[in-house]
Amino acid sequence: MNRINTLISDQKAANSAIATVLMFAGVMSIISIMLVSIVPVINELQGAIESSDAVSQFEDLSEYESQLAQRGLPGSSSEMQIEPVLGKLEWDLKDTGIWFSSSWKENSELRLRNAGNFDNQFDIRYPSGELSSYCMDDLHLQFESKWRYEIPPILGNLIISAKSQITSSITSSSMTLIQGEHELTYTIDSNSILEINLPIENSIEKTTIISDVELRIMLILGDGGVTFVKPNNPNHNDLGTIWRIPLPAGNNVINLISDDENLINLITDEEEITEKVNKIGDGSIWTKSFEFNEPKLITLESSKNSKLILQTNVNSNHGTTNWQSNNGLMLGTEFIIPPLSGSLIISNNNEDSTQINIQGAGFSVPGNGMYKLEWPIPGTNGVTKVSSQSDISIKWTQDNIENNGFLSSGISYVVPKDTGQLSGQKFSTTWTGDYTTTDEAHIYITLAGSKASFNFSGVFNASGNLESTSGNSYYLNPGNDGRLNANVTSGQAIKIMQIIGNSGITEIMDKGFQRCLPLKMIASGWINIDLPWYDVSELTLAGIRDAWTKGDHHSGIRIQLIGVSDTTEYSALADAWVVQVPALKYVFKSSIRNLEVVEKGGFVTTNHPEGNPSLSYSALAAKGNDNLLGVHIPVMMPTTSSITSGSSNVNVQLKVIQTTFCTNENTKEVRMGWNGKYGNSITNWLSEDIEYSDDWISYPNQFDLLSDYTGWVDRNNGEAVYHSPNKNIDFTLTFTAISFDAKEEGG
Repeated sequence: MNRINTLISDQKAANSAIATVLMFAGVMSIISIMLVSIVPVINELQGAIESSDAVSQFEDLSEYESQLAQRGLPGSSSEMQIEPVLGKLEWDLKDTGIWFSSSWKENSELRLRNAGNFDNQFDIRYPSGELSSYCMDDLHLQFESKWRYEIPPILGNLIISAKSQITSSITSSSMTLIQGEHELTYTIDSNSILEINLPIENSIEKTTIISDVELRIMLILGDGGVTFVKPNNPNHNDLGTIWRIPLPAGNNVINLISDDENLINLITDEEEITEKVNKIGDGSIWTKSFEFNEPKLITLESSKNSKLILQTNVNSNHGTTNWQSNNGLMLGTEFIIPPLSGSLIISNNNEDSTQINIQGAGFSVPGNGMYKLEWPIPGTNGVTKVSSQSDISIKWTQDNIENNGFLSSGISYVVPKDTGQLSGQKFSTTWTGDYTTTDEAHIYITLAGSKASFNFSGVFNASGNLESTSGNSYYLNPGNDGRLNANVTSGQAIKIMQIIGNSGITEIMDKGFQRCLPLKMIASGWINIDLPWYDVSELTLAGIRDAWTKGDHHSGIRIQLIGVSDTTEYSALADAWVVQVPALKYVFKSSIRNLEVVEKGGFVTTNHPEGNPSLSYSALAAKGNDNLLGVHIPVMMPTTSSITSGSSNVNVQLKVIQTTFCTNENTKEVRMGWNGKYGNSITNWLSEDIEYSDDWISYPNQFDLLSDYTGWVDRNNGEAVYHSPNKNIDFTLTFTAISFDAKEEGG
């Protein structure tokens, strides 16, 4: 009997099954290969959609903020919505710096490198001459960067007003006064004056004032005296055409001094008058008396750049002030001084004696010595030019010339001999006079940097350390007659205020103003310089905001480069302005990662599609009009309550905080620089029209022969120079701080 096998073998069926499996595998392989090649295309298409969408939205954002920067007033706002696709929004604090420079001398240039990156040093290059020093002022561009003022521990009065009427009238402003354990808060209105008696309690301590806006603070001691008042729109020589001044009650005299005839417009709450003054001698002086029962605000406008000196209680013989040179510095060889009755105290810190010439009359000042001269001297005519063979400093005083020694009543400064301005590292003066015997001669030492160690020698020996984090200062009585010497042994700079007698007046300047350091050298290459602030480059945005609030780091700076010119070692050579502009990014990916669209300072850039930087859009003009160049840069910063990163749809409000006026002057050269990988893209775009210049094609890089082009010229590495054929440039620069407040849609 045969057994039957239940498994029936069918060769054809087996082969068919194998073939089906192999065919399926082949199809899958083909599909896989197709997917490998198609997915990047799909990703790239997705990236193109994201890039196009982000660029379009950032173009709108750029337009909004640029319009606010150019036409908006503080408090003006715009609203929009940003809708991310698959990427996310974030803020970038790396390579935030943007800088502009303006040169005041023929055939000169000032260049910067790595400026504005939140650290405490960068490089400059000025191959056109010998350098002496540099000074820096905090622009306080961002709202968190407070204006800080320090008043010595004396009995006196403060007369305070907001410096800018536009800023203070639209945005709310407050001021905090701190004295010891006591703290008072005030509101600053546009047309109001605060009058505060010091001390606010029984104990005499130094006073610190912290304000949201820039203030005009007049410190009055006793019967007052004489002081210069800084203009609202100072040029590089510290001259101006607009002043807004809170005058104290009583008799006040305003003197407006210029080197030519002048037209003056005076505005008070009672009248508006216009007067003309002619040139007599080497300049003109306009004088006006005011008698007020209470403090009042006045506004002065002049047709010519001028300086203003305020006299209070003119019937007294009190008051001393430092007189600036024609270069706007405290050391120089040329000064113009009007015939105001008083005395000149002339200091010569050079080893050799120097000759003084005053309209044909000659006087000799000994080396490391001083000379007191009754003013005006007989025979001079009108405003008088005072010139010297070498650099000197001058004080003008109403004090009685018959007083012994060289100390005169009032509030003034010991001028350092190494920077040409009011702060520095080396000081020396003759400390003699009747006031030393009555213990009425004091000095007040404050910091002009992040830290400094110093010592005194001569009339007394002392040493000390100043640290911005502690906010300490020194109020000292040197005592006996003799030579007063002071040197900074480490760190940055200090200021030494003289308080002589029991009467005087001075304008108190912000702590971030005029931080100066010596720089004695000639160099054709790059020079690394220190910033008199702390390095905060490793901090988060919250940490940087805190540093701004405390004054540990600047929020934009003006740099004044000082050097040798003609007969003086201290002449204003060039200025530069540096701001930190955070970038708003939309980060996404396509076939490659780390793609982004960036909005910064009114420019929209991207590295899509191949990771190479390029410019997509600019809301700012590429060039000026002939020799007129106006630059208005928006500086956008997220608020503390704003969403700073994420992928959600957000409603955005942009609001103007303040506009910072930097310059409006005729200059020899203008340069600009943008830090970061998109700098070249921006300067290339600004310079693209030069491709159509026949002169540039025929004579590349020869600016003297470039007569058919006006505009920016790319100089590589994110730097450009503005060219105006055979003409100087009328350059205007402003920065507008704009807050960016993003809230999640529906939140």
